[in-house]
Amino acid sequence: MACEFLLAFPFAFLFFLAAAEFGLLLTNLRHVELAAFESAREVARLDKQHLGDAAQLARRRANRALQTAGTGQTCLVVVEHNVPDAGNGFQVNADKDCGIAGGPRRPLPSVGRVRAVRCTVAVRMRHLAPDLLAMVGFSLKDRKAYATVTVPYVGDCRPKQKSGKEPKVAQTQSN
Repeated sequence: MACEFLLAFPFAFLFFLAAAEFGLLLTNLRHVELAAFESAREVARLDKQHLGDAAQLARRRANRALQTAGTGQTCLVVVEHNVPDAGNGFQVNADKDCGIAGGPRRPLPSVGRVRAVRCTVAVRMRHLAPDLLAMVGFSLKDRKAYATVTVPYVGDCRPKQKSGKEPKVAQTQSN
């Protein structure tokens, strides 16, 4: 009985560590997706003249969303848009040691009236979960978690406010 326990315990312990690490990773990956959505939504509401420098705003918004979950800061935010006459359509705000998400992306549609904003947020995985499986060769040290969200651009669709004039409110008298 003791022999079987000694043989099975290391495998059961590794299984427990793997379940704990991947459970924390999957939970916190949802927070990274939420941060990407929040930053994309924030950028999609900007006017055309402010869209040219949206990466810094998107990174601040993503970091605020991640702080509510208690995870680490972003190491990379990429903002892409296809709004004409709105400045740079591809912007990166990244730490020096955080590479840009690799792989070709599908370009945002540039014909017709479809306007969109795409935000990619990256967080170092060591900020999302403890590195429990490093002793068996699976380390989170140099890995990053990416989330990409595309939302429609609504910056030009917001109703314009009339400058200086307040709407008249009908007043009623009561006795």
